[in-house]
Amino acid sequence: MEHMKIPGTDLSPSRIGLGTWAMGGWMWGGTDEERSIRTICAALERGITLIDTAPAYGQGRSEEIVGRALQRWEAAIASFWPPRSGSSGGAMARWLGTRAALES
Repeated sequence: MEHMKIPGTDLSPSRIGLGTWAMGGWMWGGTDEERSIRTICAALERGITLIDTAPAYGQGRSEEIVGRALQRWEAAIASFWPPRSGSSGGAMARWLGTRAALES
């Protein structure tokens, strides 16, 4: 698996990433958490160390699943925080929420 160095960091994630939007289950008729965790672990076993997740994926469900799967692994997390109208917390508050979901 090829990895790429992210300039200005110590990170070298894989060039191929695993997207977890559908694992959130929100628009896909539910989710099978154990199957999702097995999928994430299978990707990690094959050298994929870049995982895409976000608070919008299944209203945070995807992040919780990724957090459970990563308890024994290290990976780079790609995420985004869409603007919220009327939000008082800003991007930092949303980052802290993402971090808390991944660490739970």
